[in-house]
Amino acid sequence: MKQTKAEIRKEILKKRQALAPNEVEELSRKVLQNLISQSEKVFPKSVQKIAFYSPIWGEVDARIFFEYFRKQQKTCLFPKATDEKLEFFTVNSLSDLSPGFKGILEPKAQGPLFPEVLFVPGLAFGQNCFRIGYGKGFYDKTLSKKEASSLITIGLAYEFQMFPKLPQDPTDVQLHAVLSEKNLYLR
Repeated sequence: MKQTKAEIRKEILKKRQALAPNEVEELSRKVLQNLISQSEKVFPKSVQKIAFYSPIWGEVDARIFFEYFRKQQKTCLFPKATDEKLEFFTVNSLSDLSPGFKGILEPKAQGPLFPEVLFVPGLAFGQNCFRIGYGKGFYDKTLSKKEASSLITIGLAYEFQMFPKLPQDPTDVQLHAVLSEKNLYLR
């Protein structure tokens, strides 16, 4: 019998929350190393505006990616949830973030920008680059907008979050790639 999205969410969230903080950091660094070794397959070096997310509940820690790309002189953005969609704002330091929607760290508003690359969180990912998030649709609604058509989207996952295929709804948006500590999945 196929699992529902709700069942998958519950299963993966339990596995992620069982990770110790040092395991999250170690696996997150491995995901970053995998990105560095395969970045030319995912996005061009000329990209300047990259958006990250503040991790919750054991997600791959995108703040590690932020530190790496700040050193590469990239414009680093973080999302802020507004009216069930996301807007992206420049962040120069992780101390620029403060609790926002559901306590998730968000940037202080400094004029929104739209990224060229967006790292996307999720609870589960299909090898075909669809994802299951938390059910509010913030990322899918943002990615379905016209201005997102040229956006390169990359899901960050642990290998245990990967499924051959996930249940899909018509509003689900396919990512360009999903990156784990072991593999790169391309659509």
